Amino acid sequence: MAAAPVSLAALMDEATTVYTGLPIELRAGGTATLLNPVMLADAARDRAVEQIAALDQTDGMTPAEQFAAVRDALTAVADDQALVRAEIADWPVPALLLVLQHYMKAVQLGEA
Repeated sequence: MAAAPVSLAALMDEATTVYTGLPIELRAGGTATLLNPVMLADAARDRAVEQIAALDQTDGMTPAEQFAAVRDALTAVADDQALVRAEIADWPVPALLLVLQHYMKAVQLGEA
């Protein structure tokens, strides 16, 4: 007896739940989502992973360069990069760090 076919639509729905992102409310109204890198297209995923990895290699950077790296990483995973870049351009550093912390927690893969 053959197994029932798996619905691609159902799998995609499940993937968006399992590999969640972090929705953020925008000051101008609406929301943008900081996506889990696995949900990005190949080229965007590679760039986003590089930007996130760069956050671990900030030795020798000035604080301004470090915070620019955080902005770049958050922008790289955004579903609307231009909108998110504009939104976070003038955020204070504590807000950037808190959003990054919430994002990293939201996209952390569970135990296998």
